[in-house]
Amino acid sequence: MQISGFTVKYAKTKAKRRKNEELTLQNKTNEFQLSLERNPNNNHAQNKLLAAKLCLQTIMHFKTKGVILRSK
Repeated sequence: MQISGFTVKYAKTKAKRRKNEELTLQNKTNEFQLSLERNPNNNHAQNKLLAAKLCLQTIMHFKTKGVILRSK
């Protein structure tokens, strides 16, 4: 019984952390896009935007794999 409780608590904490990371990345992506709209020649913002989008793709891939697994 203790193992089950610990596992559920750990999984919820990990899911909240992942969700917060996703929201942070989405906010950063929006900020970098606004920055690029104001100054299209900003290479630093372009690189940061691409890195944030790559991280978001990784998270979306992980979520997709979870949905596929649960649908079986």
